[in-house]
Amino acid sequence: MIQKKIYVVIFCLLLTVQMFSQTKTDENKRPELSEELKGKTNSLLISLSREAEQFFLPENRISARAMVANLMWESDEKQARQLFQNSVGEMETLINGMLAVDETDDTRYMRLYELGELRKSLLFQIANHDPSFALSAFRSLSKQNANGEDVFDGEKDFEVELAKNIAQSDPKQAFDVAMKKLEEGFPYGIFETVDSIFSKDNELGAKLASAVL
Repeated sequence: MIQKKIYVVIFCLLLTVQMFSQTKTDENKRPELSEELKGKTNSLLISLSREAEQFFLPENRISARAMVANLMWESDEKQARQLFQNSVGEMETLINGMLAVDETDDTRYMRLYELGELRKSLLFQIANHDPSFALSAFRSLSKQNANGEDVFDGEKDFEVELAKNIAQSDPKQAFDVAMKKLEEGFPYGIFETVDSIFSKDNELGAKLASAVL
């Protein structure tokens, strides 16, 4: 079963690479894809979305769903969005489960670190497609302990890093996030976010740079 899943993933990735690597006759035009190729791609993505639900570990399901959603977004945004949403929901369940674990448990810190890395990966992938969705997911997955402390280290810095990715599709929203974080202090990675915003909107980038200075 695991081998079958791996083969499906490989076939899907190879077909997707083939689809986007077609030679462009005009740099200003998107490559034309045959209906047959589109049909094969969609069929593989649908198959892969079903396989993603078969993984036993929730972490694997989350990763697999996110991968499929990335590939599927252009052809079926509604289904891709649902896959991302399912991953966010399961991610929140995992985090809440860890919060219930006794803080004296030696494995708790490492477990939270692993969940934090998985959360980052998921949010970055969502941000590539829908900035508002990514920010909403980030807020739902940002947890605090009984003492009001952030469960994950560097939350403020991570939100600025997330804004750097968001800038590629929505520089205004990235700018708003970065400015809000600046009001709370000087976040790590703000210079990279300035560069990212500036590459998409010179005016907003210059305005953020001025605020940073």
